[in-house]
Amino acid sequence: MVGIDGIVGIVIFLFFVVWSFVFFYGTTSIEREDPMAGAKDVVSDNVVEYLVTDLYEIPVRYASQNNTSNSVFYFDYVWPSEGAKNSTKVYGNGSQLSCNITGDRLYWQADADEGNNYFTVKYSDENEVMNCTGGGLGTPINQTIPWSAVGHSVFSQDKADNMTSTIYSTFKKNLGILRDFRVEMNVSGSVTTYGPPTPNATSVYVKTNRYTTEDNNKAEIRVMVW
Repeated sequence: MVGIDGIVGIVIFLFFVVWSFVFFYGTTSIEREDPMAGAKDVVSDNVVEYLVTDLYEIPVRYASQNNTSNSVFYFDYVWPSEGAKNSTKVYGNGSQLSCNITGDRLYWQADADEGNNYFTVKYSDENEVMNCTGGGLGTPINQTIPWSAVGHSVFSQDKADNMTSTIYSTFKKNLGILRDFRVEMNVSGSVTTYGPPTPNATSVYVKTNRYTTEDNNKAEIRVMVW
């Protein structure tokens, strides 16, 4: 026969088992039913996905036998779309260079130093107006061979401008967002906001994302959700 002490021990053990189960179930139920648990991530991800674009960079190296001024360089390239061709820009020594696209041939003009010279060709699929419209490029003309394009996500000022020029309710509907939000975009110290002011009596959830722009400037996107 089980003694009284044994029965008491079993009762206490069962009490703690039941209590632990109720506590655990109650805690997980609260987390599961909290509507804001994942809402801030969903809203933030939707907004950020709209504001960024894939930028592709093509490194180019040219070995020059001497120092030259206003030389013209070129290569043939198959752009994946007209938007990619239109958005193409060429950089050398940190500056944007005059360029021209004729058919599938990209030309640009730059000074060249004796030895290796490095250029970077960038394109995305956002701009609708052709960037490389420079005319009257001089001579001599030097053929180059591009390396493979490397892609990464960057903050798109064009998309940001489109967002801020769109009515807030329309933008929410287009992205399928139900909760209210506010966006703060800080590009090299210049801050642009979009959306209603944050409320005083409601919890506001904030998520910050950091990118660079197409011109390698710093961009911070803060999305506030409530």
